[in-house]
Order: sequence, then structure tokens, then C-alpha cells
Amino acid sequence: MKVLLAAFSLIIVSSMAANVALMNANKELLAELNKRTTVPLGVVLPPLEGQDLSGNAVKVSAENAGHPTVLFVFSPTCQFCATNWPNWTSMLSSEAQSGWRPIFVNTGIHSVPDFQRLHGIDHYITLEKITPETQLAYRFNETPETIILNSEGRAVKMWAGELSPKVLDEFSHALSTIH
Repeated sequence: MKVLLAAFSLIIVSSMAANVALMNANKELLAELNKRTTVPLGVVLPPLEGQDLSGNAVKVSAENAGHPTVLFVFSPTCQFCATNWPNWTSMLSSEAQSGWRPIFVNTGIHSVPDFQRLHGIDHYITLEKITPETQLAYRFNETPETIILNSEGRAVKMWAGELSPKVLDEFSHALSTIH
């Protein structure tokens, strides 16, 4: 009986050790996956290329002399984006005072002008039908994303998913320190 109990205990301890090792390996894999699926921070990015609402080819430099650029990555059918629009609208209210440049990037289906007006972005640069090169360079894989580029076009900050009040504060702070 003691031998059986000792063997059972050994199996339990071994299983626990294996589980801990697997959890650590999963954390490492997730970190590696995140590196590959989010905008590469610290890298100067190429111009954004896609189409405007009229279907015209558009190329927008990631650089913006003296001011940061904020990319708002969305899809018209994304439920998390719908929840995030009030946060983005709040962020836009600070844009006029601080001089940063907002650019909206639609990675989903074509959005109609009414969608743009409804969300108050009809007078901002909006790119759709992003080129594969832009998609690859910026790693637009999920929505919503909010990305800050410095004046040189270097990605310096990124938030994926719905923005919390804490992130809105981080956003304001980050913009005040980035040139």
C-alpha cells in the first residue's frame, strides 16, 4: 500500500511539474506570437497605402513633421470597435489643442460616408482596402487598435482592444511626451 501511495504521489508531483513547464512554455509562445501580430514598436514604418472612400489610391506618410500621428484601426462590423468609438471620440476632442494627426484605418468591409459622419470622422484621413505591404508592415491583425507614431513615423505606443479609462489617461500622457 505504501509503495502504491508513493508511486501515486510521484505521478502527481511529476504531473504538476509538467503543467508548470507547459504554462511557462505557453507564456513564451504567446509573447512571441504577440511580437509577430502587433505593430513593431520602435521601428520607423513605411507610408500607409490603401484607398479613400471614393476608391482612389492613397499613400500617407507615417512621418508628420513636429507632431505625432495616431492610428485608429477599426472595422465597421467589429462589436469591440462599436464599444470603443466613444473613447476614440473623446481622444479626438484633444486633437485640435495638441496638434497630433489622427488617421483612421478600416481593415474590414467598405464603410459608407454615413458611417464616417455617424462617428464624426468624415473630415479625417480614412484609409480602406489597405495594401498587403501596409498590412504586413503594420501587422493590422485585430481591431480595435490605437497606435501612436512619433513625428519620424516610429511606432512608440499601441493598445489593442477596447480602451479603459486608465488607457485613456496613458494615451494623453504618452501624447504629451512624444514629438
